[in-house]
Order: sequence, then C-alpha cells, then structure tokens
Amino acid sequence: MAPDQCHEQDNRRGHNYQRCEGCDAHYYWCHLDDTQKYFFKCMVGNFQEKMVIPEKFVEKFKGQISEFIKLEAPDGNIYEVQATKDLNKIVLGSGWATFTSFYELKQGCILVFRYIGNSHFRVLIFDYPSFCEKEIFHIVMNCGPHAQERDTHLDQSPLSKTRYQNDRSGNSESRQRCGHCDVHFYWHHLDDRKKHFLSIMIGDFRRQMSIPEKFVKNFRGRISELIKLEAPDGNIYDIQITKGLNKIVLGSGWAAFSNAYELKEHDVLVFRYIGDSHFKALIFDPSGCEKELFRVVMKRAPNVQEIGIFHDQSFPEQTRRRDKLSHDNYCRKTNNMTSLGSPSLRSAEHVTSPEDSQETMNSGSLQETTEPRYVLATGCNLTAMQKAEVDVLVKKIMPAIPFYITAMNKTNLSGSLVFCKDYTAKYLPHEDQFITLCHPQKSNIWVDNLKVITDGASMLSVGWLCFVQHNELRESDICVFEVLESHGEVTMVVHSLEGGHRLPGENPVSQSFIVKGEATEVEERDDEHTESNYYYSRFADYLTGEEQEDIFGSASIQLGNPVYVAVLRKTHVSGRNNLLIIPRNFASKHLAERSHDILLLRPNRKAKWCVKYYYREGSKRGFTCMRWTKFIRDNNLREGDVCTFELLKGISKVTMMVHVSRKVDGRFVLLG
Repeated sequence: MAPDQCHEQDNRRGHNYQRCEGCDAHYYWCHLDDTQKYFFKCMVGNFQEKMVIPEKFVEKFKGQISEFIKLEAPDGNIYEVQATKDLNKIVLGSGWATFTSFYELKQGCILVFRYIGNSHFRVLIFDYPSFCEKEIFHIVMNCGPHAQERDTHLDQSPLSKTRYQNDRSGNSESRQRCGHCDVHFYWHHLDDRKKHFLSIMIGDFRRQMSIPEKFVKNFRGRISELIKLEAPDGNIYDIQITKGLNKIVLGSGWAAFSNAYELKEHDVLVFRYIGDSHFKALIFDPSGCEKELFRVVMKRAPNVQEIGIFHDQSFPEQTRRRDKLSHDNYCRKTNNMTSLGSPSLRSAEHVTSPEDSQETMNSGSLQETTEPRYVLATGCNLTAMQKAEVDVLVKKIMPAIPFYITAMNKTNLSGSLVFCKDYTAKYLPHEDQFITLCHPQKSNIWVDNLKVITDGASMLSVGWLCFVQHNELRESDICVFEVLESHGEVTMVVHSLEGGHRLPGENPVSQSFIVKGEATEVEERDDEHTESNYYYSRFADYLTGEEQEDIFGSASIQLGNPVYVAVLRKTHVSGRNNLLIIPRNFASKHLAERSHDILLLRPNRKAKWCVKYYYREGSKRGFTCMRWTKFIRDNNLREGDVCTFELLKGISKVTMMVHVSRKVDGRFVLLG
C-alpha cells in the first residue's frame, strides 16, 4: 500500500496519547502478513557452526517453517540450510557454516532476517563495529555447494551489476569474491535508496543519535539539515541534524521519536535511506524481534506527521486516520453526526428521555417514539441506580444516535460482542467496516472490524477483546455504547459501568453503579466539601456521621492539614489497574501540577514508602503501579478499608500520613 498522499498534520495541542501495547502485539503476531516480519541475530559464541532463531519469534510466529529453509543473501545467492526444531527453538545447522564462511561473518556482525514465505528468508548483513552493511553487492565469484544464484535483492529491486554464473561443469576451482570491487560498487554505483545502516541504543541515546561514521564518510547522496524519519507505524518525524567532519548527529526531534516508541538501552534500529533526506526505521528490542508497533497510532509528538504503515502492507484506510480532533472535541460534536439507516427498530427496547427510564424496559417490546435516547439489549436489566447513572450520561451528552446498552457476560468477555439486528439496521453500517473504539477518559483507541453477520446483527471481536482486557471489564458490568458517525467513519465511545462494593453496615445506596473512568464527575466528588480541608472519594461520601466520628475520632490529625478520605475497592488492592484517584480539587490546591514522588508514612511506624504520584492534565491523577502496590501489601490493606491521607505541612518533601481504619464488629477501628 503506497503511503497516504494526504499527510495529516499532528494534533499540536499537547495531548499525550499512548499506544495500546496489547493491541499492537496481537495485530502484529496474529494479523500482520508474515512476509512483513523481521528478526535480527548478533553473531556471538559458536555462531560459525549453528544459529538459533530468537525464541520469541519461534513461539509467536504463525507461519510454517520447514525442515530446510532458504537464506537469500544481499547478493541474491540462496542457501539451503537445515532447521532443527526443539520445543520453542529452531536451530540452523547443516548449510549454515557455508553461509557464514562465504560471507566472512565475524564476531559482532548483526544479521537482519525478513521472512518472505515458503520457509524463505532474506538477509541483511551488518559489519562490526562500523554497523554499515557488508559490501557484497558486486560480483558473485563463489556460490558454494549449497547455494543457488538468483538475481534478487532484499527489496526485490534489480541491481545494475554484473553477475557470473557458477561453474557447474565440474570445475572445482574455488573462486573468491573481489572485495575491492564490492566496496566500490556498493558506495559508488548502488542506488542510495538500497542502503542501510544500524544503530544500537546505548549511552545518551534518548537525547541524540549519531549516524555511523563510515556511512557518513562514504554516502554520496545529499542529506539536508532537516531529515524525515519514518517509524514502522507510518508516523514521520522531522529531525534536525548537526553535521561535523564525517559525523552527523540527530538532535532536535529525536527525543520525541525515542520517547514515542519507548526506546530502551540495547534496542536496535535499522535505517533505510529512501531518498530526499528521508529514512525508514525498523525497531527491534533485545529479544531480536521487532517492537510490535503495527496496530494503531496512539501517540503524536509536536513534530510528527501521519502517513501510513511501514512495509507497504495492505490495511484499511480507517486505521490510519487518527487524532484529527482532540477526544473531547470529536466525541461531542454530534451536530455533524447522523444515523446510518432508516429501517424501523423492532426487537430492542429504548427510552425516549431520562424520565422514561423509571418505566419497565425489559419486556422485549419496542415503544415507537420519535427520539429514543437509549436502547437496551435483550436480557439487559437495569436497576434504578443504574438507570440514574445512564440518565446522567444522557443529559450530559444528548446523543444524536441512541446509546446501545448491554450487560457483560462470559461470551462477550471472552469471544465477541453482538449488536442486535434492529439496532444494526437503523444505526450501524450495513456492511463490514473498520471502526474505532475508545474510552471517554483514556487516550487509547482500539480498531476492530464491525462485521454484519447472517441474521442481520453486527459483531465486534478481536479489537473488542483487547478493549475488554485493557479496561478490565468483568461479568455483570454494564457497557453504554455511544455511536458517532462522521464522513462515513464510525467511532464507538464505550462508557463502562461497574458494580459498587457495599461495605458491611453501609447504606445500600452506595451500591450504585459508577462510570469507570468518569473520575471528575463520579469518583472525585469535586462538587462537595470544597469549603473545608476534607475531601472524599465517592464511596467515602456514603460514610455515616457515626462512622466518620469513629474514623476521625481515633486518628490524630493536625488541625489545618488537608485530608483526603478514600474507601479502598477491589481494584485498588488486587487489580492490575490499581489507580487510586486523587480528587482534582485536592490536587489543584495542594499538589504540584506534574508527576512527582510523595512520601507515605504510617502513625507510630518507622517505615517509609516513596510512591509515585502520576499527573496528566485533563485526565486522572493519583497513585498506581509497583510502589503503590508495595504500600498496599506491606500494610496488608483490604477491600473496604478506609484510608485517610493527611498532607503534612511545613515539610520540604511532599509527605502524607496515612491513617487506616477497618470495620470490626460493625464499627471502624484504627489500625496500628
């Protein structure tokens, strides 16, 4: 697929979009054409006799690799090499020694393999320590007993070079390569667009990167002061370079690239020049496999353009049009978004206004009205509190297309999610189409193929499962699908409602369902307690006066210190996504508007815990990840415990004293 001719400019408003690694990995290994997959191997140890293909590649590769594989060298020679399989290992044996000997591989050389089908790999060979290609592009003088000659190149482009056929008439004279001719041809006659170099991320690689000196010294093309660097996902970064004597350093713009693709020490990048100061890059991690960056583009830096997908693979255009508007803008511009069809709705249930939500909605019949607000899937029964939460969403969003609401069960948590045929007929595309899934409070997006199935219903599958896993949906959770359509492209914003966990003796109203991620309106409770120094999470708001007296009466809290009270839920103590949200009004008044460390103390204890406070403008902020998990475990905290975070004043380092209360025999007691 040719690069998109319409180079969409990036969103320059500073949104820090994140990649969905789970989706990237799933798409790369399960859906990307095998002929677009690479791995690399560094020649170390006893490499002359055998080579082991990276375990990760063998384990995840879906194609079949036969007992004998073909290795195609850069000069077009093809070698038959025996591949011995052992569990998750494939070892190249018989025939490999001939290959290594003929191309004079030495310790430190790096080989990059690309699978092209039928157990056939093309190979690039990079010399050490120059990290430029070995110049083996001129005259083939010796093919060896296992080699076949073939006029092809890694990029399947003809090379304007002279070839000599093997002497197959029985003459066993051993012919040698002309190394000088190879070098001359490579640097002076080979098309610059066929040249590669390699770089290993070491030292100060996050700030700048140097092009190999040998490449700079011998490269005959012109490289301008501003180059374009195209990542595997198709994003193009403008990067300023600094030139010196046989030296080119990538500076301004490189840090954005390295941050966007989370480059780490010992990652390996392979660069290919494609003309006009434009390079394409492959990115490998130390496992020898590519970083899986082929699913969806989740992050833009201020100097990046979106252009398409590397490797020229076919993939629907919908996956490349991302981030034209900020999430808040495009999710709420419903005046340009219309329903996609007109057939009448028959089997699902719907409500025309929030007031109607008090009526029975699980009868299986449809009440025909002119402006439905939401449609319930068959078998989805909302409690009064759930209806109230949905009504809040309806009033807030005023959807142009009715919400589709369904309850999570084992089938749609582990397989696929089906939209009923009546809703599909009126509001969804009538043929298979790639759509975008997103969460209202997260910058990640997921791409899925919305398929129309035999009975007229429509179905989500692969991308939906990635969404389920990433957002930790559980059985009985309620999902509210907000459908947006603009210029033929469909986006579904999925508002997920989860069951509240009622504490022993707690008012039953606290069992209301809350919208996952809607922290600013639900969990943070910014609209209350703003006149005092006490701030409460949603569930802490349901503590009775007597319970608050038990909690605050036993805790020694210094007068005037800001206090945040949170009731721990299951996700805080056992979930992967264990974010404990700090309310926005508390954070804006008392904490810095950046991510930083906070020291946590416990009364009458010497132990200290340094946890990370994560801050992102316009999004959630709070404690999460390993250091917060360690605090939870070290203090044996449980679901239902009440944590009172007291921000200590007069201390240079941000410090909080954490008072923990637990309900015992119907009353809260302070834990030592």
